[in-house]
Amino acid sequence: MTSTTPLHGDHQLDQLAGQFAHWRQTRTHPYERIPHELWDHAVALAAVLPPSRVAKQVRVRLQYSVNPKKSKVAGP
Repeated sequence: MTSTTPLHGDHQLDQLAGQFAHWRQTRTHPYERIPHELWDHAVALAAVLPPSRVAKQVRVRLQYSVNPKKSKVAGP
């Protein structure tokens, strides 16, 4: 991700939230792991936007932190 402006980050966050919503509607199992592509995009956005905001908008728990500053971000 090459976003440097807040508006661009906001737009990408809205798009990512839509992708998460689509994945949730089409997944085959209720507890299926989040696809790595979605997770990686969320982590990248959390580098330019507040991690708590990214987590809230894509509807993941902060304990599954998308905070790129934490050393133990192993994925969903």
